[in-house]
Amino acid sequence: MMFVSIALSLMNYAYADDVVADPQPFGLLHMWTTVYDMDENEVADPAGYGDPEDDIGFKLRRTRAGISGSNDQTRYHVSVGMSSPFDATLNRGSERIDLVDAYFSWKAVQGLWLTGGVQKVPVSREQIMSSSDLVLAERAAASVWMVPNREVGLLGDYTVDMKSSKLNVQAGIFNGNGSLLGDDNSGKMLAGRIEYTMGEGAYNTFGVTDGLVMGVALDGYLNQEIATQDLGYGADVIIRAAGLSVLGEFRMRTLSPTNTTVDVPAVLSETQQMGYLAQVGYSVGQFEPAVRYSSFDDNTDLVNTGDGREVSAGVTWHNKTDSVRIGGSYVLRLEDDAYVVSNDTARLWMMLRYK
Repeated sequence: MMFVSIALSLMNYAYADDVVADPQPFGLLHMWTTVYDMDENEVADPAGYGDPEDDIGFKLRRTRAGISGSNDQTRYHVSVGMSSPFDATLNRGSERIDLVDAYFSWKAVQGLWLTGGVQKVPVSREQIMSSSDLVLAERAAASVWMVPNREVGLLGDYTVDMKSSKLNVQAGIFNGNGSLLGDDNSGKMLAGRIEYTMGEGAYNTFGVTDGLVMGVALDGYLNQEIATQDLGYGADVIIRAAGLSVLGEFRMRTLSPTNTTVDVPAVLSETQQMGYLAQVGYSVGQFEPAVRYSSFDDNTDLVNTGDGREVSAGVTWHNKTDSVRIGGSYVLRLEDDAYVVSNDTARLWMMLRYK
């Protein structure tokens, strides 16, 4: 019956004049200034998670430009851009102008959207949130290191609308190799997310709500690469009331070597990772102060430099249309006593966005 409905929908497309919505341009420019950095030695300290090791100076953190469109039947989004690395350990960034997103969505039946192309894998609320909506301008280490980012694949997204809430279920299959140009192994990444929401605005923190906004989600993924199996899962929650916003997330990840005769595995033995974050913010007029505590442990069996905690505190000013954001924060990085590194930093940023 489902396939009949899909076929009928496709036939209706053939006679529709507005199958694809008119394109709307958008852009983002995120400029960053490091105004204080503890580590200014000529020989850098060992790189820590979430620490880009920026000395005092300037950089473009990220830029985006593209087109998007949506109507009752289709959605699409294409963007190009660049970004600087998140930290000196994980080089997830590109100084060249590259394709960022390129996907097309189609409403197969009522409530069900199918999306194909380069898109975010549906895990981790903070990772799914647009970078332009991050009050502290940067994600926590666990939201970057412990989850996949963008992949080429197919995603199903089904929403059940209730009177004052929604239940959303997402499931997808992706290449899992981070490449736009096809898969290089027989393994695939499977990912899923189930979320219950009340109200509107469960993926941003700024603004005053009329009532309670809440989002609670469970998610997970399994990526079978040539020599490594990557299994991750987590839970996240956001609560907003009036100007208050509270965001929390907990994640676990297991890396296991598999066919080591063919390729080099990411780990030599089964490795458990753990991460979490808690963030509180409050919107007062056009200002949004916030503080976040986060932790990432790259191997729960060991106590070493891979155990990092971070306290970030700052404030962001928003103009009336929220097309300009100016903010600053201080990042206090905490290590275990035997592995203390002087790597605190203070930064200012300005973000311009058009949409």
